[in-house]
Amino acid sequence: MDNDKYSEELNVAVRVVHMACDLCQKVQKGLLSTTFDDNEVKSKDDDSLVTIADWSVQATVSWILSNTFSSENVSIVAEEDVQTLSKPEAAGLLGKVVSTVNECLAEASRYGLKCPDKPLGPSKILAAISHCNSKGGPLGRHWVLDPVDGTLGFVRGDQYAVALALIDNGEVVVGVLGCPNYHVKRDRHNKQQQNHISSEVSVPSADLLEEGCVMYTKKGTGEAWVQPIVYGDRKYEWPNFAKQVRVSPIDDPALATFCEPVERANSNHSYTAGLASSVGLRNKPLRVYSMVKYAAIAQGDAEIFMKFARAGYKEKIWDHAAGALIVQEAGGVKDSDRILSYCVLPGGKHVFSSHTNLNRASYTDSFLPSLQNKSLFHTHLRLPLTPLRCPTPARPIYAKKNAASMELTKRPTSPSILLTHLESSMKQFQRLMAVIFIFIEIASPIPLYGWQVWSISPAEAVLYSPETKTLPRTGELALRRAIPANTNMKSIQDSLEDISYLLRIPQRKPFGTMEGNVKKALKIATDEKASILASIPAELKEEGLVLYTSLIDGKGGLQKLLQHIKDKDTDKVSVGLASTLDTIAQLELLQAPGISFLLPQQYLKYPRLTGRGIVEFTVEKVDGSAFSPEAAGEAKSTAKIQVVVDGYSAPLTAGNFAKLVVDGAYDGMKLTCANLAILSDSKMGKTTGYSVPLEIKPAGQFEPLYRTTLSVQDGELPVLPLSVYGAVAMAHSDVSDENSSPSQFFFYLYDKRNSGLGGLSFDEGQFSVFGYTTIGRDILPQIKTGDIIRSAKLVEGQDRLVLPPLEN
Repeated sequence: MDNDKYSEELNVAVRVVHMACDLCQKVQKGLLSTTFDDNEVKSKDDDSLVTIADWSVQATVSWILSNTFSSENVSIVAEEDVQTLSKPEAAGLLGKVVSTVNECLAEASRYGLKCPDKPLGPSKILAAISHCNSKGGPLGRHWVLDPVDGTLGFVRGDQYAVALALIDNGEVVVGVLGCPNYHVKRDRHNKQQQNHISSEVSVPSADLLEEGCVMYTKKGTGEAWVQPIVYGDRKYEWPNFAKQVRVSPIDDPALATFCEPVERANSNHSYTAGLASSVGLRNKPLRVYSMVKYAAIAQGDAEIFMKFARAGYKEKIWDHAAGALIVQEAGGVKDSDRILSYCVLPGGKHVFSSHTNLNRASYTDSFLPSLQNKSLFHTHLRLPLTPLRCPTPARPIYAKKNAASMELTKRPTSPSILLTHLESSMKQFQRLMAVIFIFIEIASPIPLYGWQVWSISPAEAVLYSPETKTLPRTGELALRRAIPANTNMKSIQDSLEDISYLLRIPQRKPFGTMEGNVKKALKIATDEKASILASIPAELKEEGLVLYTSLIDGKGGLQKLLQHIKDKDTDKVSVGLASTLDTIAQLELLQAPGISFLLPQQYLKYPRLTGRGIVEFTVEKVDGSAFSPEAAGEAKSTAKIQVVVDGYSAPLTAGNFAKLVVDGAYDGMKLTCANLAILSDSKMGKTTGYSVPLEIKPAGQFEPLYRTTLSVQDGELPVLPLSVYGAVAMAHSDVSDENSSPSQFFFYLYDKRNSGLGGLSFDEGQFSVFGYTTIGRDILPQIKTGDIIRSAKLVEGQDRLVLPPLEN
């Protein structure tokens, strides 16, 4: 390739992405401020989010490209449209987009680009956004833009990317990737605990780009570069302290790190864990929002990117074009016949495919509908995959690029070639430099075959899943782990919870290991005091300081616990540990005044609980018998049961339940005893409650899933497991299992003798668990069919109960 070819396009693309990153950071700062207007974040038809930054970046980039290359008929393929902004009720939203765009374009000269002669009006802004509606194609030039990739991370103050690529006659020739929050370092990857939050921004230091970065490349150069983002009043001057980036030189799978999407909707974490284990990967994954994963690969912060097919989902060209080219030119592709190609399928669907000489069928035209199938996109690595079963038969389609015709052609190849390729890869893990390992589902009506030899069965995946070993077995433990608190507190908690397992070792206890765990927790607590207290709202600071002091030096604090361990007094260690963990939970609750995620727009019509609540039941015997208290005391016909309901993990389910309690819906209700459960009456008379969707938050995820169960056999486990004695959950709706019952709940009487492999309930992951019995567990087995709930009261948490607008 001519070294000067596309140089001007690359220059302009890098500059406009710098502008876009500055715009996004300003918008993100506003979203995270206390004056945030939730009208600035909208849900699209597919439930994905869009913000004023998405529209503003698209308008800005569109205007700059169109005016800089005005002699060309600039074709731009981008994600957003103007339907929402064009509605009369969106006038305020459009006004914010207009002001944001004009503020950004006014700074264009600082980046060496032309400014508009005067501010753009709403009609010109909408026109600029609409200009990005090109359908693309295998011929001609097309710019491809993702204005904000990873919008969910963006609104959470986490990672996101601005991606811009140029495609010329079907080939990606320029790629620019802006990563305003990218400060991830390899030495932090393996310090994650339980894979809770793997998208972590480190504190800037001398070896980091302090203000985020922009990566860029041009096809055929064999080089990729990174620049620090220009902020403030500093003028952009090429090459802006650019440094070359290269993929990782690591060739030992035990040292390699793979990255994957944060959200379960885009990745099956247990499945990738199983696959990683089968090929010898031992490091914890780096879970990052957006195309920042490509930046991590290109800069050597990770070696592998795994993303698997999702039924009905078509990969979009703007999600991969820029990042894939950057990885390729940074050294991620070695085989000359594996060339990134851009193809547009009928209906304007944009996909990437990898091109090798392996194939099972012959087609004359790559743009036929028959090509809408699963394809494998990777670079050059041979992974030592263990031959395993695949639950869904599939046939790999590979293609080789015909350089003369610029079309994709196919060659028939025997399946034995694929087997030989995999068998040889079992013997050697060849140069693990940088891999993008993506199975892309393109919704084909054609069944695919032949992937059985290198897939992993659900049964084996669950065996590899680390979560199965640490599933909480008590309500208190599950509730403590469910609190979305400061990461330092979670690290302290994890260290101390390990001691609970060590105490179970018979005979000689590993007191040395316990001592190390407490010293680690104590060091974090003292070194990170400011961070721990800074996470507590101002009005709760005084209470937080008291708890913090108690955690360090209190009667049940870390210093006392350390002394008990040195004295090798098992009983005191056990009591002190429980006290310390209770203090930690109280501190974490102060750090989490509300839920840590955005509810989908369509569910805001339901009641919701934005934290914890406590419901107290008074149950009564109706047959003249009495409840026998666990401790010495008088037998009575009534007994108290307290349930902690968790709005952090199940805000809709807990909110609906709490509202029914406040309304007195359960007062006088009969109870029915069934196998392993105590159910409330399914008939509520005039009070029906809300038929809220099934709501389950998977372990390691940021937010719940709705209208879907978890696949335990695939290793998916909930934050609030059913496999705990005294778990409280909603029954299923009579109409659909995708919804919970409007009012019927049950106490689950977990019995390990009636459980499956690993002690999991056979119904695990099938119901919306929203709390646990914390007081009165001894009363549950004494309840008989016909006993009643005399009263149910929300004794704590009513201030966290948010009712729909019509209910206020």
